[in-house]
This record gives sequence, structure tokens and C-alpha cells, in this order.
Amino acid sequence: MLLTNMRNSEFNKTIQDLLKSEYRRVQSFKDYDGSKLWLKSIEKYSLKHILKGDPKKAILREIKAEYALKRIGFPSSGIVYHNQKYIVFKDAGGTLEDIFREKKFSLKIRKEIFQKAGELFGILHSNKYAHGGLALRDICWDGKNVTFLDFEKFRDTQFNYKKLSIDFYFFIHSWFKLSSESGPELLAFVDKYKNCIDKILWQEVIGLPRRYNKLKNITIIINSNNKDIIAFQRAITFLKTLNEDNK
Repeated sequence: MLLTNMRNSEFNKTIQDLLKSEYRRVQSFKDYDGSKLWLKSIEKYSLKHILKGDPKKAILREIKAEYALKRIGFPSSGIVYHNQKYIVFKDAGGTLEDIFREKKFSLKIRKEIFQKAGELFGILHSNKYAHGGLALRDICWDGKNVTFLDFEKFRDTQFNYKKLSIDFYFFIHSWFKLSSESGPELLAFVDKYKNCIDKILWQEVIGLPRRYNKLKNITIIINSNNKDIIAFQRAITFLKTLNEDNK
């Protein structure tokens, strides 16, 4: 299905050439006007999909998200063309992960970018929709606008507060896979998010440590070097501080 009139033969030829070349799930190319586009193909099947799920359904969920979120006025992911095998996106700029790692921008600007992302996430949750696993690498900034990408786990349904709080946790987890400390960028994200949601959802968010404290204690006993386990421990500790600040 087309989101715009993309019948240009040169465009179609470029897509087919990319698909015939060595497999890369995501790759960039130039459109006829010189603008940068991204081609995202169906992920190749592997053992991880036993748990992760059918990659064909994942790409269809991402397409479905574009239409579902448009109904609530949520900013587009920039899809310009899609079918059941691939999606073409407009370039949305650098990811928050790159912005955090590279420190090319001043702290003031980085905080402003993260605030915009936190606001957008709060708007999504205020409408009772979940991303499904938002990470820093899934958020882009082009110098003006923030864009959310990778809606492969999206469900066109409104979720309860508990499930939305877990959706929030995924982002916090992604931060602590990159850093051992919270940092002003993360705090800027959280503060803006908090201001955009209602008090009931916020109580669920700061209640996460209570729900997962036993699991955290078990992971400490195990003393694993697994990055996800370490990020989980850091995230729960951070969320505890939010709860304490809320008192």
C-alpha cells in the first residue's frame, strides 16, 4: 500500500537492487530528489524468533501503528511506502543513543531533546497506547522534531496503567544498558513525561520497584555479568529514587 504517490520507476529499481544485494535489514539510499530514505526489510528467521515471534507479523504491526497512531494525532514515523515485505522511511535524524554517546551537542540541547522525547512518550501513554519496547535507539531527532520508530511490537489496543508502566520501564532499561548513572538527560526525559501523564499512571511507574524488588534481589545473589540483568538492577534502583522524591 502506498502512503504517497511513489510510482517513480527509478525509485522502484533502487529498491529492487537493494533487496537483491547482500542482506541488510536496514539500509539507507538516496531518493530521486537527493533526500535520504531508509529501507527496512523483514528480519530473517532465526532461533530467536521462537521467542520473539514471526518477523512477517512484526513488520505488519509497524505498518498498522502508522495508521492507528494517526487517529490520535501522534507524529508519523515517516513511512513513505510499504508493502508486506518492507517499509521505506524518511530519514529522521540521529538517534538519542548516538546523541547521548557522542556528546556532540551541549548538555542544554541534549536535555531539550530528551524533554521532547519524554513529552511525546507521555502523550502516547496518555492515549493509553504503548510502544512495546521503546529504547534510545528507537527515537530520532532531526534538529527540530523527535520521531519514534520501531513499532514492531505495537498493538492497536488501549492498555491499562500497569502495562503502560512496564512500557515506560523498557526505556529506562535501555538507558541503563548504556550508562551506570541516571544523568541529566534521563531526568529531563522523566520529568517531562511525568508532567504529561495523570497521577494514577505515575503511581504505577514509581510502584515498579515494589513489584520487582524480589526479582532484583535474586539477580544480585546470582551476580551475573549479563548486560540486561545489570541494566534491570540499575533501573529498579533508579525508579526507587523517583518514589522517594515523590514522598
